[in-house]
Amino acid sequence: MKLAKIIFATLALLSSGCSTVLPPQENSGEVVLSVDKTSYSPNDTILVTLQNNGEEAVFLAGCSPIFISSQTDTGWSAAPLVVCFWEGYAQKLEAGRSFQERVPAAHFVGVHKFVAAVYAGCLENEPISTGKCRFLGVFSSPEFEVGGRDSGAGNLEITTERLEYSWRAEDLGSSRLVRATLVNKSDQTLYARLGDAMIGSIDQEDLHVAYGSHGHLEQWQAPNSWRELPSGILIEGVRFVALRPQQSHRLLVHLYSLQGNETGQFRVRVDYFERIDPPEGATPQVDYSNVFTIAH
Repeated sequence: MKLAKIIFATLALLSSGCSTVLPPQENSGEVVLSVDKTSYSPNDTILVTLQNNGEEAVFLAGCSPIFISSQTDTGWSAAPLVVCFWEGYAQKLEAGRSFQERVPAAHFVGVHKFVAAVYAGCLENEPISTGKCRFLGVFSSPEFEVGGRDSGAGNLEITTERLEYSWRAEDLGSSRLVRATLVNKSDQTLYARLGDAMIGSIDQEDLHVAYGSHGHLEQWQAPNSWRELPSGILIEGVRFVALRPQQSHRLLVHLYSLQGNETGQFRVRVDYFERIDPPEGATPQVDYSNVFTIAH
């Protein structure tokens, strides 16, 4: 009965994302949970490995031994990779051996880590709940990002205020805006058509992803592409502005031209130049925001 209570508490911990009772242990010498990269595109496959470096066998849950824990606006929330109707027999992992799973990245856009409850001394051919196991702990992989900042030039850092939105008015407001921060991380002034043409200054705090600008809203299209969506129109149009070194701007992504039923994974792309008057046909440099989701 005592072990059953421990298992229940562990599953409750993983499902809720809480870490106050059983804090995940990272980089334990005897048990190591790892991923093969820290950044993936949605069409990648994530390789997650649990390595037993100890001197005794360890045991994992039979049906879904590894959970995925996702970063949300309110903290971390964990869920099993497999929905189980029965816990299954405990999986034994001998000393020096590893357990691996391959996970399609397309299902998990955002920031995540894997977690796993690990046990020792279990009876073989028994589930964890009846195997008289000794609980070792909940182990965590390093954090990783799926569909995050694409391989742009790396001069602009574009970060949305939130990772999750919905079309409800309380989320995007009556103006249907996604708000982000844009920072020029380079040591030189860059230029982009992101300003409000009604404002005469080349230096503007508020920038706009709008029709005719160098800012673009893109939506993920399975299996491996992004498509550009139509942008809202500023009444006075847009103009070039300066993006000065280490300067932060508010970036307003105008969505009112959309129908309000577009859902899924999105990102912002910004094109820019090293001079305010680039020659016609010049190829811009490009950077991307993090990926965010919009639900109904």
